[in-house]
Amino acid sequence: MTDDDLESIIVTAGSAYSEGRHQEALELYEKAIAARPTNAILFANKAAILIRLGRHQDGLDSADRAIELDPTWAK
Repeated sequence: MTDDDLESIIVTAGSAYSEGRHQEALELYEKAIAARPTNAILFANKAAILIRLGRHQDGLDSADRAIELDPTWAK
């Protein structure tokens, strides 16, 4: 996946989240994470979506992964 492809997925995921299409946003972030599995921001955004969906433990796990990848970044 190219950087442009990834950026397009992230923008679309952000729009989906903002418009309340949380499941769609989650699927897009999972696709982005598959392409860039060391990107802490993607995991943090996924955590926010999972929490919004009521999947609190999954959200916490994703947030923990974001912190593991970049302990200096907090959202």
